[in-house]
Amino acid sequence: MDQNQRLLRLCNGFELHLSHQPGASQSAALLQVKAGSYDEPARWSGLAHLLEHLLFSGGEQFPGQQRLMPWVQSLGGQVNATTLAYRTAYFWQVPANCLGDGMARLKDMVLHPQLTAAAIAQESRVIDAEYRLLQQHLPALTEAALLHSIENPACFRDFHVGSLACFGEDTALLRQALVAFHARYYVSQNAQLRLSGPQSLDELEEMARQFVAGWPEGTARAAEPLPQLAAAPHAQLKQNGPQQLWISWLIQRSDDVIRDAVTLLREFALDAAPGSLLAQLREQGFCREISFHWLSTGDNSCWPAVKFITDTPDQLLAAWQQWLAQLAETSPQQQAHYQQLALRRFHHLTPLEKVRQQTLGFAPESAIPHLDQLLPLLKESVCLWVSPDAPTQTCVTQGYTLSRSSWSLPSMSLEVRWKFTFYPQPLPEPAPAVLADGAGLLHLKPDSWPATLLLRPAWHCSPDAVRGRALAEQLGGSFAWLRHLGGEAEWAEVQGIWQFTLQLPANHSAAQWLMTQIADALVSTSPAHPLPPESIALRQLLAALPGVLLASTGSGQWQGALLGGDRTLAQQLAARMAVLPPLEEVEKARPARQMQPIAHPGNENALLLFIPLLDATPASLLALQVLARCYEPLFFQRLRVELQVGYAVTCRYLRCGDRDGVLLAAQSPDVPIATLLAEFKAFLRNMTAQIAQLTQEDIQQHVQRLLHEAQGQNIATTLQRTLRREAGLAELPEETNTQLTAVDLLGLHQQLLSQRRQWRMLFSRGKQ
Repeated sequence: MDQNQRLLRLCNGFELHLSHQPGASQSAALLQVKAGSYDEPARWSGLAHLLEHLLFSGGEQFPGQQRLMPWVQSLGGQVNATTLAYRTAYFWQVPANCLGDGMARLKDMVLHPQLTAAAIAQESRVIDAEYRLLQQHLPALTEAALLHSIENPACFRDFHVGSLACFGEDTALLRQALVAFHARYYVSQNAQLRLSGPQSLDELEEMARQFVAGWPEGTARAAEPLPQLAAAPHAQLKQNGPQQLWISWLIQRSDDVIRDAVTLLREFALDAAPGSLLAQLREQGFCREISFHWLSTGDNSCWPAVKFITDTPDQLLAAWQQWLAQLAETSPQQQAHYQQLALRRFHHLTPLEKVRQQTLGFAPESAIPHLDQLLPLLKESVCLWVSPDAPTQTCVTQGYTLSRSSWSLPSMSLEVRWKFTFYPQPLPEPAPAVLADGAGLLHLKPDSWPATLLLRPAWHCSPDAVRGRALAEQLGGSFAWLRHLGGEAEWAEVQGIWQFTLQLPANHSAAQWLMTQIADALVSTSPAHPLPPESIALRQLLAALPGVLLASTGSGQWQGALLGGDRTLAQQLAARMAVLPPLEEVEKARPARQMQPIAHPGNENALLLFIPLLDATPASLLALQVLARCYEPLFFQRLRVELQVGYAVTCRYLRCGDRDGVLLAAQSPDVPIATLLAEFKAFLRNMTAQIAQLTQEDIQQHVQRLLHEAQGQNIATTLQRTLRREAGLAELPEETNTQLTAVDLLGLHQQLLSQRRQWRMLFSRGKQ
């Protein structure tokens, strides 16, 4: 374990994982309790899920708006939880200096939950709404189809989400079951805590020990039984959408070595560099996307899976088997190289994503690869074929009615004999060197390394999502090749704008070669696959918002900022930028209608309201973000808790398509769009009195946190901010002593209310 990590196993059974992150501005915490859906009594399906929801209702010391969730929201942080088969996890991220206050709130809600009758009734309805939504949620249905391959224990096929029908009408009896479940499993013997942040390991340990003090010891939960596959585990699932092949392995081990090896396997498989598995599958048209998932993890078994978006399962299976055989022949040096890539991928994550991946996902815990211990365990797989053309055969499992049937694996196609490339490999021939005077490229901190280039279209312009994703796929091989040289490259949608972020190695030939690949991709006519609709209606509205706000879906101009690198590199990049072709013909966006329907196949009502900030200045932008921090917890409280419109409710500051504004959004299974809009407006009107009650101390706390967070942003965000200032666009003030008053906030709030003609509303109306 490196010097920035510390693992402690206390005498009461509590396990502490501490991570010092030098330079981070945020801290994160994750509490995992070894109890999940498969531990609940047979009488109470969904009990573990319901308890997870209820703990956020608050404890003895921090009720109401002081409890963890609204408190984190008021800080602009992130907070969530998840209930899995044998685990429940609570995780959140806040400014680093607030970690201790957050730990006190977490301890209060977990150890002293109130479990009031009102909260139980409220969260029961929320979970019932979730269950109704999941009935049409493809990822949930696919997971249920995969888990049905387990014959024993029966819990893999039982219903666990929860519903009003399961919870019944006797709230007192349900509360007794919740209290008993909490007392049995929420004990130190079953708990693990992860803390990550810029604090020293000693400081993190002190906070962790304060958190652990007072926990009941209880009895450790017994190890779960080993799962047993059905006689015919391979299956096919009839579902609309892109065809998918899932290959998974039920491994009768679940130690750090195996999980680390699965992470390394994932790193090899996700490599898109020329000659790799993914690159060749894309070239042949056999697969567009690969992703890895954990279907289940327990004390003595784990179930990893890989998903392929493919129309040719026979070709895919053949390629995969040949790839595994060649992977087994890779050298220790090659495996160590990919292990380093996995470590780099992990280190780029936020503190919150790091603790989540370490607990629930794919995190390399060692610099030493252990692939040789995993590959022999992958000989027997469980496959699922998902296709609209699969036969219809009814199967009821986990509370879902599926069109699932057994599947005989297709004969592996041997039309293609595959020869795969594993890295590192020699550098390709560079393009001829060209130089320019650097005009058009902002160069910051010259002669420092590494060098990071931000390259983006003109302001308020961007390709649409279909074209953007096609370019991402086309450039994936070049970007992956750069990773093997120590660089990083990404073409991604950031705040509604597709842009390049390139971390370039000191090798100028590599930078020139990459820029040539980018220029070639921008003039190509590679096919753009239509995007399938988002499974959640609210996400579909968010995906559509950039197209509503952008002035153009193309750009004939490029602008960039380079941080680091020498003068020669800046000259070469400027020359390449000067000849970059337009993404496509500039298409002026039509004037946006105030209220626009967005097609979605679901049957729920979703509404998104974006209120733009007009004529933004640094001061008004700061006031807008403070207002959003004030709105967020109260909006959640009003719509999610008091009105109970549904489980999906959000309010926050948002920059989208180079426009700043406040976002309010909600999704409901039964509340009409008109009613949602009326509640949005009523909330905004009622906020006038709330803002007037803010003290100057409250306001300045928000101001200082926002300005502090702005200073701790990543390099790409810093470059974006610099480009905006150069163009005269508003960014947060650089002065740390900036003052705001309640009068300033009220003035802006009233301005936002008065400019209703500028509001943009998107809605997705459920099937009637």
